Amino acid sequence: IREIILFTDTPQVFRLIHELAAHKMNQIKEGNSRMFRSYAATDQDEFFSIAIENFFERPEEFRKLMPKLYEVLSKLLKQDPYKLTHALI
Repeated sequence: IREIILFTDTPQVFRLIHELAAHKMNQIKEGNSRMFRSYAATDQDEFFSIAIENFFERPEEFRKLMPKLYEVLSKLLKQDPYKLTHALI
């Protein structure tokens, strides 16, 4: 996650992702996540990797369960796979 700052013009996005990741990692450790497997709570780098996988592979569920994190990743990556998949239907 430390490298994210290089890809965004605003440090606020980096801080927000860090905060959202920390909160979600705590939920994962407590067994309260339907979206992330337990390995995502290993550290923030693993969390981010798995978040990106889910963002692209399961955008509808991701957006529904974690709208704020989805929105931030969408802005960071300048992509919205949910809109893309629904535009094709």
